[in-house]
Amino acid sequence: MTAVDRNHLCRSALSAPLNQPVPPKAENDLQIQGRQIPRPRPALRNFIKETPLAGCGENGDDSNWKHCSWTHEQVGDGVIFWKLLDRLNPTIAELSQAIEQEVEKCREAQRRMTHPGVGPLTALAFVLIIGKAERFPCGKQIASYLGLVPLENSSGDRRRLGHITKQGSSMLRFLLVEAAQVTARSIPEWRSKYVHLMMRRGRKIAKVAMARRLAIALYWMWRKGWSYEQSRSSVRTRASSEQAMVCSTTPGH
Repeated sequence: MTAVDRNHLCRSALSAPLNQPVPPKAENDLQIQGRQIPRPRPALRNFIKETPLAGCGENGDDSNWKHCSWTHEQVGDGVIFWKLLDRLNPTIAELSQAIEQEVEKCREAQRRMTHPGVGPLTALAFVLIIGKAERFPCGKQIASYLGLVPLENSSGDRRRLGHITKQGSSMLRFLLVEAAQVTARSIPEWRSKYVHLMMRRGRKIAKVAMARRLAIALYWMWRKGWSYEQSRSSVRTRASSEQAMVCSTTPGH
């Protein structure tokens, strides 16, 4: 997209009045409104960070642009994006508040939020889009339902795996990828797994793999009716019992 296209797009967005958000009354309404929250703000901020506004004025003011090495047109593009972000922030805040209110009514979403890295939007979107956990007998089907499994193009004895299928909700996939990165920074085991995958397969594949792992973890928490701490204690108990069984079957020296 050229600078002229960006300028025209931003001016069109600024000239059009923003629709006032309506409090969600049904699950579908909440999902539709939820799609407006995760994508625009990070993308807009990332672009603004690349625009030459630093040191060229305060609060998006281009009065000091002559003291910069950037052109007036470049600074003007940044100012337009700042104004657009200022107009989006109140709408985003109202939608975020509506989601938090819906989470307070949903016990399953509150349990999903006990997992590190999972916020109200991710937890509520997971519960609403999945529907009932009993529909899926295993975690692999959850990953397949969300499009987090690779395409397979096999013939005879030759197995070929491609990109992920990207079936299901693209919004939930995006939220899981973002939440999994926070989880990897919060839990050392997830961090080591992410770094290992990133060194072997690359950053993009590692992000998708961690999102798939997070989706499966949230699914089993839902199936068992556990919070994150309960699932962790169950894993530790199972690991200790398996270790004790191995030690009991090992002959002494």
